[in-house]
Amino acid sequence: MEFAGFDVLEKDKSVFISLKGEWRTIFLAEASARLTGSLAAYSNKRIQINLSSLKKIDSAAALWLIGIKNKNPNIKIFGISKTARNIFRLVLLHTKTTKAKELPRQKGFLYIFGFNVYSKAKDFISYSSFLGAMIYSFFRLFGARNFRVASIVKQMELSSVNALAIVALNAFLIGVVVTYQGALQLERFGAAIFTVDLVGISVTRELAPLLTAVIIAGRSGASYTSEIGVMKITEEIDAMKTMGFSPFYFLVWPRILALTLTLWLVIFFADVVAIVGSMIIAKLQLGISYAEFLDRLRATLAIKHLFVGLLKAPFFAFLIASIGVFRGFQVEGSSESIGVMTTHSVVNSIFAVIACDALFSIIFSGLKI
Repeated sequence: MEFAGFDVLEKDKSVFISLKGEWRTIFLAEASARLTGSLAAYSNKRIQINLSSLKKIDSAAALWLIGIKNKNPNIKIFGISKTARNIFRLVLLHTKTTKAKELPRQKGFLYIFGFNVYSKAKDFISYSSFLGAMIYSFFRLFGARNFRVASIVKQMELSSVNALAIVALNAFLIGVVVTYQGALQLERFGAAIFTVDLVGISVTRELAPLLTAVIIAGRSGASYTSEIGVMKITEEIDAMKTMGFSPFYFLVWPRILALTLTLWLVIFFADVVAIVGSMIIAKLQLGISYAEFLDRLRATLAIKHLFVGLLKAPFFAFLIASIGVFRGFQVEGSSESIGVMTTHSVVNSIFAVIACDALFSIIFSGLKI
């Protein structure tokens, strides 16, 4: 084993430095410090570093030599043996940097706008194709092997029953807020009793269905995406297809049917809890007894308002579940994709629910319901 060293020969306006010995990591710190000092003394001259006398060189020394050459354009390295050349090539291959002039130009507004429109249109077409495949699979859903009752019941528990606690809290607060804010305004005109009308109609027609659907989208819809996304990454879905099982009957339809069949019950539960919260605030804030509240509610709350809210449930449920599983099947490559698609799932589901609710409002207004 020979220590790393070098010889310096100064000639006219050039300096010849011949490296010798073994330029390896264990000797590099001391040898590079001495050579750096010598190079500083000849900073204004052309420096030629000869590597032909080297016994050994490793990647650390090669990386250091490339670094000092890049910093000083007056340095030239020559006499590289075949073995050393392979090491330099390997180092250069893994340390390539993009120059500033090669950086991509910042994309303009039109490009960004066009790309976003294209990506949204592509997503819509993919979702339409997914719905088409679902409709095709529906005609064989009720076969003996395809209709999976146990999976549907399990998904009912996970997506709806387990969500009752957060739905109840949300609905109770809705009733409290609407009653409190309505009472502050109506009490000024001596019409506090009309708070019951406000709560009964607004909660059953709009607030409970819409906000409950938003909660389910953020909870159950996101879980659908993440569950199927993990199965996609771990190749469980590919294994399922290889074994001859369709993911639509094992993963898609159980979730869609479970949520579609139970969301109206969750919304009805939210209606009841919201009205209970309203009763409590009406008693405390306005002095309206529970009996008076219920009498007024029975007199003013037509059954059609309750049915209007419940009628939206299967449509909301289908949108939330279908978007959730669709985004799950779009997961690709890494766990980061799961987070991205879960975010897309929640955002898309909430937007779809709000748009569907607005469409129902237009239809019911046109039908004077």
